[in-house]
Amino acid sequence: MIATSRRETRTFRCAKSWKSSESSPRPSTKRTGLGDVIVTLVCVAEQLGLNIEECCLAAYDEIKDRKGKMIDGVFVKEADLAKMQENGGE
Repeated sequence: MIATSRRETRTFRCAKSWKSSESSPRPSTKRTGLGDVIVTLVCVAEQLGLNIEECCLAAYDEIKDRKGKMIDGVFVKEADLAKMQENGGE
């Protein structure tokens, strides 16, 4: 139970760190924030007995063939784009 609590705390701190670095105009701050996210993902994967590279490959295999479009920084699936157009907006 303690490991889960620590993992959740670390993940929360990492997300908070990324959010604050995201608004920084300095590339070095963004680089550090992204590095924190990656380190946290590696640690959580190891705690769960998973290999981070295998997790990334599995995630890529899951999404590689998806079709869609980025709208305001959010990926919208092709099927949802069609629904949006039917409803008169994009």
